[in-house]
Amino acid sequence: MEKILSDPDRIQHYDLAFLDLQIPLNKELDIRDGIDFGRALMDIKHDLKTIIITNETSHSLLLRAYKELSPFSIIIKAEMNLETLEKAASMALEGENFWSSTFSEIIKAVLNDDNTFTQEDYKLLELLSSGVPTKDIPEYLPWSVSKIEKRKKKLREELNIESKSVLKLVAMARKKGLIS
Repeated sequence: MEKILSDPDRIQHYDLAFLDLQIPLNKELDIRDGIDFGRALMDIKHDLKTIIITNETSHSLLLRAYKELSPFSIIIKAEMNLETLEKAASMALEGENFWSSTFSEIIKAVLNDDNTFTQEDYKLLELLSSGVPTKDIPEYLPWSVSKIEKRKKKLREELNIESKSVLKLVAMARKKGLIS
């Protein structure tokens, strides 16, 4: 991981990355999972196409990967074979998506739940979980403190949290897999 991320020129030569969501924690690089690693790669090469291959079937984790990485393919390992892998890679290189049948069912179920979290909501939750005070969040997001309070209220409503406690909001977001 360190070797790959330490050589940005090398990454520029690749069009496609295969990622697993379960990778070893790397505190030095602040990488907790395959999603963090994928984001780090995409920070270096913005048009990198990703294919996620995983044993994970957690709806919240797969949804987070889907939203944060916009992968061209998510394949559950139990459904993977050479033909599936070849199809996913060729479709990704052509700019098309390919989902394994399990992931297709998961994403349909999740989207039918009308989950309305945005990238900014995930960022807000990450900032809150890192201990950034609400008054300092406008340094990271182009929002006023008033808008941040409104978004926190919306998030509490979406997560069915009655308390105004940021700790409870963060704990529920972690429990649902929205943040690490």
